[in-house]
Amino acid sequence: MFRRSASLALLAGLTLPLMAPAAVLVKLNERSTRAIFSGPELEFAQIGDRVKVGSNCEMVIDRKLNEGDNRVGVKTTSCSDRLALQIGAEGALISVVGDNTELERTSDVAASTMTYKSSARSMRATVRTPKEQMMKGLGVGLIVSNMNKDALAKEVYDMPFGGSVHRTLENENSSSGSAGVNLNYSYVPRSGFGFMGDLMLSQVSKIISSDSYMFLRPSANAVLGFKDKFYLAGGINYMVFLQEPGYSEGTFKGQQIKMKPEIGWQVGGGMVWNDSWQAQLQYVTAKQSMNQDLNTDNLGTISGARVVGNYDFTSLEMTLQYRF
Repeated sequence: MFRRSASLALLAGLTLPLMAPAAVLVKLNERSTRAIFSGPELEFAQIGDRVKVGSNCEMVIDRKLNEGDNRVGVKTTSCSDRLALQIGAEGALISVVGDNTELERTSDVAASTMTYKSSARSMRATVRTPKEQMMKGLGVGLIVSNMNKDALAKEVYDMPFGGSVHRTLENENSSSGSAGVNLNYSYVPRSGFGFMGDLMLSQVSKIISSDSYMFLRPSANAVLGFKDKFYLAGGINYMVFLQEPGYSEGTFKGQQIKMKPEIGWQVGGGMVWNDSWQAQLQYVTAKQSMNQDLNTDNLGTISGARVVGNYDFTSLEMTLQYRF
């Protein structure tokens, strides 16, 4: 009698859908219209079976990925509860038993259900969830720019009888191409405010003499990230020469001039291609000034001499950045 009752219960159950925990959601596209589920029991899934997440979200399996990979693709358009679709969400395989082949397959699914919880737990530990940050960490970059220099520098001579005269050293507006490298640290969310710190090494030509001089330009930016991969940035910079410009010829040959850095600013934006690469375009201004006494031991006819000047640098810079 007991065996007959068990048989009847089994036959009655075969007329109903068999539902067993089977999958974990591991990938979701940007528009949440397609999803990929993974789980050991999905080895037995077939096209047309369904995956159920929660109580109001059922999706039809329309693609089975590589054989032995235990992954299936589903369309999410039939899901009534899109909020249930989160990376790591647990799903159940729904398969309607038809012939003996289907019975055998679903019986295997039911037999393996006992190991599902431990399998899903270990799988969730390895699931890669989308990063909250658009950019985070150190990067190095190559910078190319068209630098414009607006310069006014002159020597001022103080006369023994009072007053002064001057000689113009440089009074021009010139531009030239320039290249440099940078070290960058960024923390920028996919949507919202972050920050960016940058240290640039480049060069500029002709400060008093015709030589070229290397400079460092640290900068700090406030950054607004939006639409997952775009950002706007703006901040301040401080341009510092690595060598002191000086006279390479003439009366004051060999004398060097200390440049006084002043605060500059920059504004721009960029796009992040992936976790490693980004491109940026920005407009930059940097400032330097000088006001230094010169050695006049060989000039007995004057009571003193000094060099004064202002240099304004502006550039449109394009940066290709690689992030570690």
